[in-house]
Amino acid sequence: MPRKGTSQPQQGAPTVSASQGVRMIKQLIDRGRTLAQSPVARDDFEQWRIEVEQTLSDALGQNHPAIWSVVNASAKPGPTIVLGDDYVRPTEAEQAEERAADVGMQIKLLTGHVTSLEARAAAIEKPPSVVPAGEAPPASSPDSPGALSRRCSATPQTPRWTRDP
Repeated sequence: MPRKGTSQPQQGAPTVSASQGVRMIKQLIDRGRTLAQSPVARDDFEQWRIEVEQTLSDALGQNHPAIWSVVNASAKPGPTIVLGDDYVRPTEAEQAEERAADVGMQIKLLTGHVTSLEARAAAIEKPPSVVPAGEAPPASSPDSPGALSRRCSATPQTPRWTRDP
């Protein structure tokens, strides 16, 4: 529960159409695949994260809850807690390998958003057909009265009302 005086940022509307969002995220995924093929330098990774955040903000809307989870996704299972003086900081080469794995994880998440946006774009571009009031659907339509009897052979039942004595 938020503390008094604090508020959740409002989620904004996407600034691009769903089909444009699909194209933008697919381009980002292609760049990410190239980036993840070799160890990733710290500056390149930070630039990648900025691009991911901006692209998702455009495609999903500012402050969409999915943005944070993609930008901060990690291939590592979680933080490592080391007690005592045994902690050895990973080398820069090891960290670069971890960043490449993180980009790979982010690509998987981005692919899921592409699928979702493609479905939204398809629904927008091909809305369900609506028959104006007072007009019958075409005879070949699955919604025509003849089609209903072919699809469903059940007959309507009249409810039987009884009173408890």
